Amino acid sequence: MAAPLEPGAAYTALGSSFAAGPGILPVVDEAAGRSGRNYAHLVAERLGLVLTDVTRSGAVSDDLLRPGRTRTRPLRRTPVPAQLDGVTPATRLVTLTVGGNDLGYVGGLFRAVLVNRGPGRLPVVGPRLTARTRIVADPAAVARLTDTLTRVVESVHTTAPDARVLIVDYLTLVGPDPHPTLPLTAAQRDQAQAMAAVLTATYRTVADRAGAELVEAAEASRDHHAGASEPWVTGWVGRSGVSFHPNAAGMAAVADLVVDRLGARP
Repeated sequence: MAAPLEPGAAYTALGSSFAAGPGILPVVDEAAGRSGRNYAHLVAERLGLVLTDVTRSGAVSDDLLRPGRTRTRPLRRTPVPAQLDGVTPATRLVTLTVGGNDLGYVGGLFRAVLVNRGPGRLPVVGPRLTARTRIVADPAAVARLTDTLTRVVESVHTTAPDARVLIVDYLTLVGPDPHPTLPLTAAQRDQAQAMAAVLTATYRTVADRAGAELVEAAEASRDHHAGASEPWVTGWVGRSGVSFHPNAAGMAAVADLVVDRLGARP
């Protein structure tokens, strides 16, 4: 059983943009698209933890295991360490939100909107283009993601045997009804919801298999999608780094969920 968390304990945050918080001020690392008010910073502030935040917008699950490269200026990519390098034997808490980029989740939404608002409006060919713009998880990609995340959690346990590992799933992006902030067809809305369900199921499998805890942000945010009266995510705003991502209210809500989970024993 993991040791109780005390103020001053070491906390490492891993993940992609849903953990990093692009578009939320203040920005603490522009290249990483990382906010100083993402859920990791809020949790660390509330509990008095010492945070190592290596989250990075655009990351895929393999970036946690292996060094990668990030675009810091046009035509230039800078090496970045594997995110797991941020975990040490002293680490007592690790949170993880990654996987949507592996499956093409937000990228699929962005492409669908671009088609729907552009060539999808053309006569004759438009409906065909829209119908072919699908947001569907490839089963092989899901299997790879499951295996990679399992290895990530197992690696954390090996490096930091006293750490609690919390997998935080994705806030709900798409609700059941049409909305101006979600210019998607009914079929695309259904596909996006199915993709979100695949991510949650993958996280649950990994948590059970590798010994992590699941923070069910998707379920908690079911009524706070982009078209809701009190959204925790941003809908279409024309920019890929901000559209279809958590907003400040969403990050605060996820921080509450994490703190609540830490109040319960694993």
